[in-house]
Amino acid sequence: MRRPQWVRWVRKAWTMKFPSRGELERIATDILGPANRRLSSKTELRWGNHGSLIVNLDRGIWYDHENAVGGGIKDFIGRFQGGVSMPDRMEPEAVYPYHDESGAVAYEVVRYIPKTFRMRHRVGAETVWGRGNRARVPYRLPELIERSDEPIFIVEGEKDADRLNRLGVLATTSDGGASNWSARLNKWFADRNVIILPDHDEAGMKHAEDVCRQLDGVARTITVVSLAEASTGECQRGYDASDWIDDGGTRTALLDIADAAKPLVSGPGGKPDRLLPKGLDGSSLGDHVSDEYVRHRSAPGPDTRFKRFLSAGELMALPPQEWLISNIIERHGLAVLYGPPGVGKTFLGLDMVLSIANGVSWQGHGVSGASDILYVMNEGLGGLKGRITTWHWDAGLPLTSRAYFSLAGVDLSSLEDMENFVAAVNAVEEMSSLSLIVFDTLARSMSGDENSAQDVGAVVRSVDLLRNALGCAVLLIHHSGKDVARGMRGSNALLGAADSVLSMVSQEPDEEQEDEAAEGGIMVTIEKQRNAEYGKKLCFRQESVFLMQGGDLLDLDLPVSVVLRRIDC
Repeated sequence: MRRPQWVRWVRKAWTMKFPSRGELERIATDILGPANRRLSSKTELRWGNHGSLIVNLDRGIWYDHENAVGGGIKDFIGRFQGGVSMPDRMEPEAVYPYHDESGAVAYEVVRYIPKTFRMRHRVGAETVWGRGNRARVPYRLPELIERSDEPIFIVEGEKDADRLNRLGVLATTSDGGASNWSARLNKWFADRNVIILPDHDEAGMKHAEDVCRQLDGVARTITVVSLAEASTGECQRGYDASDWIDDGGTRTALLDIADAAKPLVSGPGGKPDRLLPKGLDGSSLGDHVSDEYVRHRSAPGPDTRFKRFLSAGELMALPPQEWLISNIIERHGLAVLYGPPGVGKTFLGLDMVLSIANGVSWQGHGVSGASDILYVMNEGLGGLKGRITTWHWDAGLPLTSRAYFSLAGVDLSSLEDMENFVAAVNAVEEMSSLSLIVFDTLARSMSGDENSAQDVGAVVRSVDLLRNALGCAVLLIHHSGKDVARGMRGSNALLGAADSVLSMVSQEPDEEQEDEAAEGGIMVTIEKQRNAEYGKKLCFRQESVFLMQGGDLLDLDLPVSVVLRRIDC
C-alpha cells in the first residue's frame, strides 16, 4: 500500500511541526492499523488485546508496556514502519548488565542508535524482552557492596556511571532514566554517603529531588551537586557527568566539588523527615575514597532551600502535571472519594484501581500505564472475590497480577504503624512499581477523632510520609455527613490537604426520561482539583454481570456482581 505523502516525508526528513491530534491518529493508524477502540479514549489510542501499546495524542508520545520502551513521534515512525516492530533491525550501541547481590546478571539494558533503550532478561537460553519479574537493583550493585566505605555517586544513565567508575569513583544509576527511581533500591544505600549528580535540565532536578526524598532517613548523608554550576564554561541543556569529563573533569576535582558542597542529612533519630541543610563537619567525603585526597574546607553556604529562584519563563518551562488517571488522580497526589453509605464507593474505587493495574483507560480517562496498586480493605470483604472476578470477566482481561489487597487494618494516626507498613510494602519484591494505595474507609483507618483538625492533620502527615517514602499516590475512601449536601464528614483539614476530591450520590430513576437516565444510578462530581478543571460530573449505572460460557451460567461459587457503565448525566 502506498503511504501518504506526509508519512514518507516525515520518515525522510525526521522533522515536522508538532502534529495535531487528528494528524497523530492518522499517522498511528496508517502504520499500525485500527486501534483497540474498547480500550482507547479521545486522547489515547491503544493496540493489542490488553492495550499494552499506547499513543498519547495530546502529548505526541508512545509507550510499549510489553517491551518497556517508548518515545516521541519520530521514534514511533522509525520503530513501527509498516506495523512491524523494529528492535532487531536497530543498531545496538551498548549493553549494560544489571547484576544482583550474588553477581549474577539479573537483566540488561540495551542502548540503540538512534538513542532508545530496551530491557531484556534471559530464561534459560532464551532472551525475553522486558525485566519480567526480576527484582530491580542498582547498576553495578556488587561494587556498591564490596566498596562499602566509599561514598556513592548517583547519576542518570549507565554511560555516565561507567565513565565515573573509570575515573576511580564509585558510581551507579537506576534503569529507566530520570523519574524512575524505585523504593526497592533504597536498601542498598542504607547508612551510605550519597552524592547525586543531576543532569542540567528540569527532568534532572526532578529526579534528584525524588531520590532525595526516597533516601531521606536511609542514607547517612545526601548531597546534590550540579556539575553544570561547577563548570567554568557555558553549559547546554542536559549537561551531564560525561560532558563534564569531556571538559577535562578529573577524579580529584570531582571529590573537591563534592566535599565543598553542603550535604543534606535526615532528621533526628533517622526517621523520615524533611531534608535539613547541615554544615560540613570534621569528616570529608574524600577521606573515604583516597589517602592522597587533599581535604577542601569552605565556609558554610546559604540555606540550600533558597539557593535558586525560578523566573516566570523557567516556571512555565517546568514539566506538565503527571496524572495517574487523567484529570482525576495526580501521579503523586492525595485524592478523596466520599459519599453516603451504600452508594457504591468501593465499586468505584475498585473500578479505578483495576483499570490502573491493567493499564486500561478508566471510564474515558487515560491512565499512565499498567502499574501496581495496593487496596487496604476495611469494609465489604464478603463480595470482594466476586467483584474482582466480574470486573476482569467483563473487561475481557486475565486476572491481573499487579493488584494487591491488604485485609489487615492500618492506623494512619500512628507513626509506628506507618513505619511498619512502609517496611512491609518494601519487602514485597514483586510490587516494584507501586503507583497507588487505597484506604477503604478513612474512619476505619484512623484511631483519632475525624472531627478534630489536629487528628486529621496527623493522618495527612502520615499520608505525606507514605507518598514520599513509596513514591505513590493515596486515595482515601470516606463518608459524607448526615446532610449529604454539606459535604464530607469530619474536619475540613482533609478537604484543604487533598489534591483531588470526588463526591458520590445516588440518582433516583426519572420516569419522564426515555433514555439511560430513566434507570437512575450514581453521579460523581469532581468537587476539587488542584491542578485541573473541577465541577465536572460523571454518571454511571450499575449493571449485573452473569459469568456465562456457551449459554450456561458458570458455577464458580461466586455471588453475582455488578460493573459500572458510563451514561450521560
